[in-house]
Amino acid sequence: MLTMSTLYGWLFDTYPSQQGMTVWLLDNDGRSHALRDSFTPRFYVRGPQEELRAVCEMLRARRAAVDLRRTQRKDLFLDREIDVLEVAVRAPNTFQRLFRQVAAFRPKLTYYDTDIPLPQRYVLARDIFPLAYCVVEHVEGRIHSIKALDSAWEIDYRLPPLRVVTMRLDGELRNPARGHRGNLLVEVEGKEYVFKRERSRELVLGVRHILEHYDPDLLLTAYGDNYLLPRLLELARHYGIPLSLNRDRSRQVRHKPGRSYFSYGRMMYIGEQHLLFGRWHLDRQNAFLADDYGLDGTLEIARITGLPVQTVNRVSTGTGISADGLITGVAQQLIDRWTVAPSSGEGLILAAGNEFSDVTLANLQDMQGNLPEYAEMRPEWFCHKRVWSVMLMRIALASGGVPAAEILMGGEKRILGDPVVIT
Repeated sequence: MLTMSTLYGWLFDTYPSQQGMTVWLLDNDGRSHALRDSFTPRFYVRGPQEELRAVCEMLRARRAAVDLRRTQRKDLFLDREIDVLEVAVRAPNTFQRLFRQVAAFRPKLTYYDTDIPLPQRYVLARDIFPLAYCVVEHVEGRIHSIKALDSAWEIDYRLPPLRVVTMRLDGELRNPARGHRGNLLVEVEGKEYVFKRERSRELVLGVRHILEHYDPDLLLTAYGDNYLLPRLLELARHYGIPLSLNRDRSRQVRHKPGRSYFSYGRMMYIGEQHLLFGRWHLDRQNAFLADDYGLDGTLEIARITGLPVQTVNRVSTGTGISADGLITGVAQQLIDRWTVAPSSGEGLILAAGNEFSDVTLANLQDMQGNLPEYAEMRPEWFCHKRVWSVMLMRIALASGGVPAAEILMGGEKRILGDPVVIT
């Protein structure tokens, strides 16, 4: 007979797998525990009945691991219940791929709840949050129940005892992407190790030994995203040395390319990222405001927003504010629309948890062109007054013509012929 076990610890990391979600906790002694939890994320589709029927037939023909049903949900923008098709994805790690297949099959339909990160979905669904102190009941690693014993809004709270390994190049702190090279300095528990760059094989073996011996919870680096981690992985492949930077050895390090985006009236750039599973990697030189609020501030924002710690370290505070709005929307069972982006892969997505990114006139035209043909209202643009002044008005003025003249004369605010409503 299987026995139920009880574990107390801090929620450390979550990410999708074939069987559900992998959930890591750190107990009171700092030991890490990897558990599994069943989780079925859903997205919703709205459109004519014959189109929804075609989506169902396509998914069944491909034998997709989904459950389909008709239901009602409250549209965030319409502010009323609507009829939708619910697509429940039984294998969370296939969620995005399956959604992209459906969207490519019927791009003119309206899609909801498709771009909410799965780790954030999971903690919201379970009413927990990153670094919550939890009690977990499980049977052989399969979670039966998980409950937070503290609140994300507490001022004085305990944090887990973290084992930290820091990495940087010696000498002046300069960007290796601009040519700086040096020996690798690794510090752990007050000890400093120096690995000579010309002895690269010994360097890889030394880093592997430290990871295996100390099993750190956090790799804290300087230029780890754009140089140290990709260089270590490159050297490990060159010498044929297994090097698992992840605590979860079944996963590969996740690489995200760099990108530019529009935030607070100016263009910003976030460099490439290397994210770990079961272990955190935080790069102090690729952090949005980490120099202002430090590690403690990063952990505080993660607790409040539900965003993973590695994500919080690399995004703006505006993303955190949007995430907080998402928490409210989920609590009220609202669903958010997804707007099909142009074929180039660039564009504007209006949904909770996203920012206005690389916005151009073409992006707005694409959004307008993707309005459902059965839309029941006159299109209007809703935005904050700052979004109008620093982004939409500039686009309107740059386009010239009558709209620009009307704007300069203090007339009605319009973009592409549709009125702009300041919220």
